[in-house]
Order: sequence, then C-alpha cells, then structure tokens
Amino acid sequence: MNFKVLPSLLFELTISCWLFYIHTSLFKLGLSIGAYCKYLTQWNLVLSHLYFCFSSIIGLKNFFSSKKIEKQKPNTALTTLFGTVLITSTVVTFIFWGVYHYDRELIFPESLEQIIGKVINHSQHTLPLVALVVEWFIFPRQIQIVPKKKHFALSIVLIEISYLAVLLYYGKLEGKPVYPFIGEMNNLQFVLMVLGIVIFSMISVFLIIKFLKLKDPTKADKAINKQETTNKKKKLKKNN
Repeated sequence: MNFKVLPSLLFELTISCWLFYIHTSLFKLGLSIGAYCKYLTQWNLVLSHLYFCFSSIIGLKNFFSSKKIEKQKPNTALTTLFGTVLITSTVVTFIFWGVYHYDRELIFPESLEQIIGKVINHSQHTLPLVALVVEWFIFPRQIQIVPKKKHFALSIVLIEISYLAVLLYYGKLEGKPVYPFIGEMNNLQFVLMVLGIVIFSMISVFLIIKFLKLKDPTKADKAINKQETTNKKKKLKKNN
C-alpha cells in the first residue's frame, strides 16, 4: 500500500461524495434533465464530478499498488480532464459571481436562492474551482504528466462549441435567452463575449501546460535517474 496517496485519495473521495449529494439535492428540488443540459453550471458540475470520480479510481489503484507512487505510470487522460475542468470552472465562477455582484436578478434571483440555498449555490459555482486549485497545489503528485496541447485545446473547443449550440437551441426553443443577462446584450456584445471566452480558454491552455511543466514531478524523477546513471558510469570508469 502507498500511504503517500492517502491524503489526496480521501480529499478526492470527499469531493466526489459531496458533488453526488449536490446532484441528488438538485433533483429533489425539481431540477429537470433539461436544466442540466442548458446551464453551463450543470455541465461544469458533471465534468467536475467525473474528474474527481476518475481521480478517486486512479488514487485507489495507486494506493493498493505494490509499486512506489514515483514509479507508477502517469495518466494523460486524467491530466487533460483536470485542465479542461479547471478552465470551465474558472469561466463559471468568474462569470457567475461577476454578474451576480453586478445585478443578481440577471443570473440568480433572490427568490431562487431561497429555494436552493447558499450551500448548494456555492457548491455549484465556487467549490469545483476551489477544490481543483487545492488539489493542484497540495496534491501535485496526482497531476503528474503534461497533456498534449492539441488534445487539451481540442477538448476545450469541443465543449465550447457543444454548449454554444445548446445555448442557441434552447434560446430558440423557449423564445428567450437561457440566461437573462444575455437578453441585455446586442448581437455584437454576445459575439464579443463568446470570443472573449474562447481567447481566455486558449490562453489558459498554454498557461496551464507551462505551469504543469514547471511542477511536473516526472521531470525531477528523470533528472535524478539521469544523474544516478551518470554517477554510476563515472564510478565504473574509475574502477577500470
């Protein structure tokens, strides 16, 4: 057993269980499948839950593995999913709280908060980003390989295009914007908002990859192994 991964495993399992509780609470409050499809908050909640569930499974595998954590094969899919959810969580958190403090009636009316409650509100719009940042800085061993730029960027673009299509579809279906604040925008402002999110996402992809390269523990492991190999060769030459 690798007890080094136990703190991160417990953290991931706790977040996974809490997000499952949030899902069930929302359904009990009457949130429909349709609402899960048309709100970016719910998309992000599902993606965050998938990440922490996947991370918990990898953590359990590492915990019961006979290999040392440093020697275990890193998981590219886990890191790509981590980066994707980190970007979507950042977009959700900053847009939601930005509009909320500007005019809460445009995104989360007080009447709705009385039904849902502050705990569920923060669990949807704040917790995913905070949990990801905490894991990134406190449990970096779980995020132990840098994803390829094209895979990372492609996953973000696919999510953004898919959600934009859903947003336009439900807007046309219901005859009104999914979010009231979008109704306050003209066409140019809406296009600029979408372009701004895309540009922010692409910049984030490169920044996250750059930062992961700096924190990538496998690089340190390789450097140590290379140095050990060099030292062994030098000793052999001296002995000969």
